[in-house]
Amino acid sequence: EEIYNSFLGVPVLRAGRTLGVLVVQNKTMRHYRDDEVEALETTAMVIAEMIATGDLARLTRPGLELDLRRPVSFTGLSFNDGVGLGHVVLHEPRIVVTNLFNEDSEEEVRRLQSSLGSLRLSIDDMLERREVAFEGEHREVLEAYRMFANDSGWVRRLEEAIRNG
Repeated sequence: EEIYNSFLGVPVLRAGRTLGVLVVQNKTMRHYRDDEVEALETTAMVIAEMIATGDLARLTRPGLELDLRRPVSFTGLSFNDGVGLGHVVLHEPRIVVTNLFNEDSEEEVRRLQSSLGSLRLSIDDMLERREVAFEGEHREVLEAYRMFANDSGWVRRLEEAIRNG
């Protein structure tokens, strides 16, 4: 991955569910145009439809099924330089919330403060990376997250919501 200097990824969505991510990488540093993003989004919609109808399953090995309870990784097939077909790997299982009410509000506030601290550090680290240093929508999104994470009014409202149940 370190040989690539440009990255464009769009979600493969079907009925509000993320099925994967379609990614294009380039060895040269470049900014992807809106029409290129739109073309990749259209391709992702077609792939999502192929997955839903089972057409994409014909491209996999017979008997191969994805176990959604654990991470799985498969090597993609290269069609030409910069384009490949593969599977997305979920690194963490989906979290299902079963208890909507907290039992210890102050402990939950401490957890929130700790998580916000980690979020702030992660955003700062991402913004300092070479591939994010250039202006663009990706940077603006991260800066918006940074703004929320550092907004004391927003944090206060989150803490109040926790304390009020």
